[in-house]
Order: sequence, then C-alpha cells, then structure tokens
Amino acid sequence: MFGGGAPVEVEVKFDSYQGRYARERPFHPTQLSKPISDGRLRVTFETTEAALEQMARWLMQYGEHARALRPAVLRKMMLKKLTATAALYCGYVETPDFHIKRNFDG
Repeated sequence: MFGGGAPVEVEVKFDSYQGRYARERPFHPTQLSKPISDGRLRVTFETTEAALEQMARWLMQYGEHARALRPAVLRKMMLKKLTATAALYCGYVETPDFHIKRNFDG
C-alpha cells in the first residue's frame, strides 16, 4: 500500500457470492473480517489517504459483488469510476470537465 496522508479505516461489504471466497484470503495485514449470517462478509482495515486510489482499483475487480462502505471519499471515487465505466457500455462518454455526453460514434 502507498504511504502518506492521514490514516483511514476502509470498510467493504462483500455479497454472499464473493463473501465465500473473500473469507479464504486476507487482503491486508490489518484486516478484520466479520461474517454476516446470510453469507455476506464485512471487512475492515487501516490504510492511508494516499492509498485510497489503489483501494478503488482493487475494489473495481469485484464489480457488483463488493461495496465500499467507508470512508466517504472512497465511495465517491467508486461512484465516479463506475459511472465512467458504465458510460463506456451505454453509448456515453465523459468529457474532460467530467460531464457525461452522448457518444454518437458508437
């Protein structure tokens, strides 16, 4: 993980599909895992503000099977990244000033 910045606690909830796999492997040395009765899994760990971009890229690999719960800045990063990703598949593009517009080039 990247160092620097203030320490932050990251909390992620995995759905029951990914939860069964996430139980088998640690993601971070400070990780605490809490199973939820329906098969979901809540994972928390400590990192730094500087590592949140890396955390967002890590979470992207789980798609709809993982949700960032905190910190709020990580949730906002995920929303921006996932909105831009969805736009690639539905005919819209993000402009340099972060607006979404229709892409007629297909």
